Amino acid sequence: IAQLVQATLGGAPLELIHRLDRGTSGVLLLGRSKRGAQGLRAAFAERRIEKYYLALVTGCPEPAAGELDAGLARDRRRAGSWHVVSPEQSQHARSAQTAWQTEARLQAYGPEAAALLRLCPHTGRTHQLRVHLAHLGHAILGDARYGGLRQLTAPDGQRLEFERAMLHAKAISLAHPVTGLTLNFSAPLPSDF
Repeated sequence: IAQLVQATLGGAPLELIHRLDRGTSGVLLLGRSKRGAQGLRAAFAERRIEKYYLALVTGCPEPAAGELDAGLARDRRRAGSWHVVSPEQSQHARSAQTAWQTEARLQAYGPEAAALLRLCPHTGRTHQLRVHLAHLGHAILGDARYGGLRQLTAPDGQRLEFERAMLHAKAISLAHPVTGLTLNFSAPLPSDF
């Protein structure tokens, strides 16, 4: 990704600061200098970055807002997948915390069919949002790996199909690693949302 952006914009080599799961749209940070990249990576490691995502999920969570503190571990039964572990197994887990809030319900597909959630990960674990939502019974639409529906059908027969996990990195806010100024980045929703 960094090379693609650099080829498009020109200039000095860019460094990828963090990652998004394949298919996730939205804000992605790149560093333009070694010093800046190191500062940005340190801000991520020290959790000095605020970020939020939007996700279309199966069902409508009750309560409409909450926080999940549940450790994640590699799923030995499915390569490349993760799962929530019980407190007894927590010594094998990486801590993970996610806050959620229901932004809207997709009423056209039934009163409890799907919802738009705002997600605030307090940690940055691989597949964290996807695994936490699946654990809560509200998998991200289109996320076949973690049980998300690939389509919704309205009572009138209209159908929505999802080619990818409907997860969007909406915004990131942080202090610039060199100047200290507050930086806010956001990405518009893609058309498939």
